[in-house]
Amino acid sequence: MLKQKSHRQYLAKNLYADNSAYANGNTLLLGAPGSGKTTNYIIPSILNDSTTDTSLVISDCKQSLYKMLKTHLEVKGYKVVLIDFKNPEQSNSYNPLDFIQRNTTLKTENGKKIKETHYREQDYMVLANLLISENLESEDKFWLESSRYVLVSLMSYCAEMLKPEDLHFGSVAEVFRIMNGQVNEFQKGHISDISIFSELKAISPDSFALKKYEQFKNIFDSERTYGCISMFLADCLDFFDHSECANMFCKESSIRLSDIGKEKTALFVNVDDTSKSMEKMQSILFTQLFQSLVREADKTVNGVLPNKVHFLLDDFCSSHIEDFDVMINTMRSRGISCSIALQSMTQLESKYNRAEAINIMDAMDTMLFYGCNDIATAQAVSIRANRPIEDILNLPLNKLYIFQRGHQPIQTNKLGPNEIDEMIKNIQVENNYRNKNKEPEL
Repeated sequence: MLKQKSHRQYLAKNLYADNSAYANGNTLLLGAPGSGKTTNYIIPSILNDSTTDTSLVISDCKQSLYKMLKTHLEVKGYKVVLIDFKNPEQSNSYNPLDFIQRNTTLKTENGKKIKETHYREQDYMVLANLLISENLESEDKFWLESSRYVLVSLMSYCAEMLKPEDLHFGSVAEVFRIMNGQVNEFQKGHISDISIFSELKAISPDSFALKKYEQFKNIFDSERTYGCISMFLADCLDFFDHSECANMFCKESSIRLSDIGKEKTALFVNVDDTSKSMEKMQSILFTQLFQSLVREADKTVNGVLPNKVHFLLDDFCSSHIEDFDVMINTMRSRGISCSIALQSMTQLESKYNRAEAINIMDAMDTMLFYGCNDIATAQAVSIRANRPIEDILNLPLNKLYIFQRGHQPIQTNKLGPNEIDEMIKNIQVENNYRNKNKEPEL
């Protein structure tokens, strides 16, 4: 149901969703570049949500939203964090290995109780699958899977053998180089085993890293086989040797991702929409975000996060989020909602297969259509609006359609240029006042 005044989900100028009759808060924004998705929905939604305790995860390709809204959100009591994949040297730190789930158990040894920490093995596999992606031909599956097994073993080796502060991908890359040297010596017949793993066996014979090593150790017998696998691993891990990447990924994370569901937090994610070099790391962050928040919700009595979380993913297709089609259909009950912005349905199918794209769109109770040039999108919208495709393709630039499950579609006005200027001006005035009266740091 649409209301003129409400303090719930923002939809369009003077229109809000009445959540009492609303199935979920997921929203699909469809519109050509420059059609007003950011100014008509993303920014007003952030301003609306900031009057509640809702935490925000905001993707931003130009850091413009962060610069505009950081001060406003701090005034509203938010902890504001920036993860910047485009300018890593400006980013808060994000270490993916911090978010491997840990389980602590007590065991008795010589009459003393000793704490043991075990890492969730499946989390290592998820990381390996994302870092060494499915981009090889079918006959090369052996190289793909073997590379992942080696990477899983190296990550778990670091978790088991290094101090917590040294557990990051810089260390994984260093252990990989050490192993490479030992493999070279092994293949020359100078040593009988790979030393790092024989030493681990003596210390911890039940080690997960050791179990994985036993599964792939035969690859060391062939120089050609290991040479191919080593190439894939080097391509994956050399990335973390770059100084700007080391500064971002090889330190303790600035934020515990699960805290976003417990504390009023605004996490800005500056995604790189011009280069694919960071796409894997972007995918890992969003995958770990959803995993961490779902796990945090599942710890509570009612299975809902203490603080609701709203993902506002502008330029959604700038990266691929693994299993997003599954996650978007399970997050509602945990107090998580998601708004994604696309240029067209065709763009969505460029990142996800058709079945996944349909699942994603089906999970959106609201669709806001700002106009497009894509014929396939226009055909789908014309069916939902019960209007000729010509009307959809020729939608006036100052209009949008609102579709909600269970309600008739409506056509309404976008914010006008003067209204957008006024909204931005008010934010800037607030920022200037705040910065002028900010107490100097000691």
